[in-house]
Amino acid sequence: MQKYRHTLTVVTLMLAMLLQANEEPQQTAEERARANSPTSEADITSVRPTRDPATWNWSVPDPMPHVHHGTIHSPSMQREIGYNSFLPPGYEDNPAMRYPVVYFLHGVTGTEKSAAHMVHLVLHELEAGNIGPVIWVYVNGGQFSEYVDWEDSYVKAETYIIHELIPTIDERYRTIADRSGRAISGWSMGGAGSTRFATKYPQMFCAVASISGAFRVMERVDPADDAFAWAAKHPEKIRDQIGITLFCGETDFLIEHNRALTQHLTKLDIPHTYREIPEIGHDLGSLQRLIGHEFIRSLAQYYHPATPEKP
Repeated sequence: MQKYRHTLTVVTLMLAMLLQANEEPQQTAEERARANSPTSEADITSVRPTRDPATWNWSVPDPMPHVHHGTIHSPSMQREIGYNSFLPPGYEDNPAMRYPVVYFLHGVTGTEKSAAHMVHLVLHELEAGNIGPVIWVYVNGGQFSEYVDWEDSYVKAETYIIHELIPTIDERYRTIADRSGRAISGWSMGGAGSTRFATKYPQMFCAVASISGAFRVMERVDPADDAFAWAAKHPEKIRDQIGITLFCGETDFLIEHNRALTQHLTKLDIPHTYREIPEIGHDLGSLQRLIGHEFIRSLAQYYHPATPEKP
């Protein structure tokens, strides 16, 4: 009898565990991206960010090598939002020069701090003479914003970046303040966001580079308002006008979405570069080691080099 009771208890516990597992919600693609994001993005704060904007860090002024932290007051989001900027060597000594600028958009759970460590790759390319002097701006777009304006919230990431951040950077720094000297890029959620911005606002950017773009998995992005849709609406404004480079790991769970985009661009006769990295998943650390330098050079071939201001 005792043995029977023990067996019944074990079976009951196993059934309870199975029922609990079946009740757990399935991860969305965005959640899988977050779970696989580098430590630098996932562990920025002791308060674990959720989809609730109240848990997001809008400014992370932690000191980092080679970058300067700044903030911008956003009228649309009614708060101060941080960014990190890299100014090339010689910027202060050449007050008559204007410089191209590259914006980098982080992935889910990220902030302006997340990928700013990649600036050492920019420095290496500058020191090697592979690229000319350039400003890089690491953006805080909201940790789960998907880089769109939310109808039901103060989260207005698109308005902030396009209409507030970029004009303010052009005011604060000696940028080449038109599309010829402005590029945009990003990782995962930011890869999709930057590609969407470049195709939606082709008058603003000369180049875009995406690393493992989270295309067609962002829940708040209307399919009529994503990079696929805008490329189809603006092919003549994009074709031979915007340099497009897409990178994705071959074993990344987002690979099929990246393949779909390159096929879509090909059908639209929009020139672009697409590269898959073998045996790599959704892993920014590994990707930056393998293609980080190429990523930086892919943008530099399109933007206008630093130039003296017109008298």
